[in-house]
Amino acid sequence: MTKAKLNEQENGDFCFHGDFESNELDIPFNMLIHKAGVASQENLEQLRETNNASMRSQMELRIKDLESQVYKMKIQENSTKVQLETYKQLYLAEFNTINVLFSKLNKAYDKLEVVQTKHLLDKRQHRTLLITLSTRPVIQYPCGSNLDHSLAFQSRFLPQPSNNSVLRNVTEEFQAHKAILAAHSPVFNTMFKQESIKNRVEINNMEPEVFKEMICFIYTRKATNPHRMMHDLLAAADKYHLEHMKVMCEETLCSNLSTENAVEILILADLHSVHQLKTQALDFIHSLSCFPCPGDLQVEVPGGDLPSLGG
Repeated sequence: MTKAKLNEQENGDFCFHGDFESNELDIPFNMLIHKAGVASQENLEQLRETNNASMRSQMELRIKDLESQVYKMKIQENSTKVQLETYKQLYLAEFNTINVLFSKLNKAYDKLEVVQTKHLLDKRQHRTLLITLSTRPVIQYPCGSNLDHSLAFQSRFLPQPSNNSVLRNVTEEFQAHKAILAAHSPVFNTMFKQESIKNRVEINNMEPEVFKEMICFIYTRKATNPHRMMHDLLAAADKYHLEHMKVMCEETLCSNLSTENAVEILILADLHSVHQLKTQALDFIHSLSCFPCPGDLQVEVPGGDLPSLGG
């Protein structure tokens, strides 16, 4: 086979033309070419398989990575949902608490408004009553204008010796008209009925000065030194049911309320059931509630026990 024919065979299928003299040479060469083509094809297939395997491995790794990321995202999503639900429950609880507190606050405001209105009305009523008490006419007795503040003049108006009574107070004795004392005080009236024969009544637990001021007020409707012993006079007025003297003490104490004596007067008014004085003292203390109390304010409670200050 010529060289030209061999070249043609390299570019196409094997064809045998011409003489068969060189068949023995052509067969090994063709086999080599065939083997080379087969080997090349196998290498190509191997490369393709290697490439495909590498791509599959990368894709598998990528898929696993994506699956891992999706799993993490799901876990994060579930955690976020749990937190969101927790925050939602907390918000609802806080919202309900705020609503309850707001409702209570509205009720408290309503009650406070009612109390303030009632307090204002009571204060006006008490003020009107005090004005009425301070402006009402005082009953004048026929002999009242002729009496002096001293008890030394009482003997002038003694109509009969049998109408005179001796009042003994601790270390001193006082003479007075039974009819006048009994007319002003139901307590004296009862005492005189029990001591109608001796005409002598013992007055204990009262200082002579206070007792003298009390007798003087019964006769003259005036107190010679009210501010100095006003607390004792109020106690005496309460004990012997001397309403006019009680009103006088009440008005005097009301007009002399101060930061130093407000608490003491409040306790005194509660002990002796002087309601108007008690109300005025409470109002005065309430008006000073936003100011600090004096550091040296001390109150001595009679008997050592604090009385109940309820309405």
